[in-house]
Amino acid sequence: MKKHTRFVVVLLLLLLCLTGCAETNAPAAGKKREPREAIRLTPTPMPTTAVTATPTPTPTFVPTPTPTKTPISSFYGIDASEFGFSRKEVMDYFCEVALTSEFTHGATVDYVRKWTTPIVASINGYPDNADLVLVGRLFEALNSVYGFPGISLADGTKAVNLEIYFLPYKEYQERAVPAVGDESSNGFSTFWYRDSVINRGEIGIMNDMTRTNKNHVILEEIVQVLGLQNDSYMYSDSLFYQAYNEPQWPSDLDWLLLRYLYLPEIKPGMKEDAVRSLAETLIFE
Repeated sequence: MKKHTRFVVVLLLLLLCLTGCAETNAPAAGKKREPREAIRLTPTPMPTTAVTATPTPTPTFVPTPTPTKTPISSFYGIDASEFGFSRKEVMDYFCEVALTSEFTHGATVDYVRKWTTPIVASINGYPDNADLVLVGRLFEALNSVYGFPGISLADGTKAVNLEIYFLPYKEYQERAVPAVGDESSNGFSTFWYRDSVINRGEIGIMNDMTRTNKNHVILEEIVQVLGLQNDSYMYSDSLFYQAYNEPQWPSDLDWLLLRYLYLPEIKPGMKEDAVRSLAETLIFE
């Protein structure tokens, strides 16, 4: 009986174990068993690098500016031959431009007039930025002229002896007509002097012009107020050309005249014979 009983117990335990394992894996009543989804392993994409090609810039050709030669003057004189002029050519033009004025109001003017003290200029009216830049550039160049007493803009510390006006048409006419008696001008310069020494000047520039024409007028009137007051038909590239032109900077010959005028040996009041005689030793060719 003992062995039989033990056999029955073992058999029962075996049946119970099999029954429990079958229930664990069975689907719940009333539900259709859903197939298990297969797990797909999607590879992680490698990051894409966006390649942007920066184009190689096309080299821009920038021409090297040709330096503008400035006629050299010093205590030993001026070398005119470097600029292709003879002594006679320089002096013929100097005597025509420097020893008289475009407007003399009937007076006889046949002698040198020049500044001997520093020029202090005030800018008045309505200049634009391009006007001021050009004036500053010209002042800098003038200050390199040997013997020139110097020119600068007023800063309130020194008395003004040169007034420069940039004016619209109507206001310009109010100043120009009394100064030069010419209603058709677009710029004028006038100066006062004692014993041939200039001590005060006034310049008027009309604003209603093209940029290139205005540049020319600014340059011409400032240079003329220094003592080169006449116009001429001799050189078409000169600031002093009587007919219409628009030079944007003084010509080489214009600079030669300025440099000769301000050599210390050229004295206020000198007449043609004296300045031509001095040129024999002061101008090289």
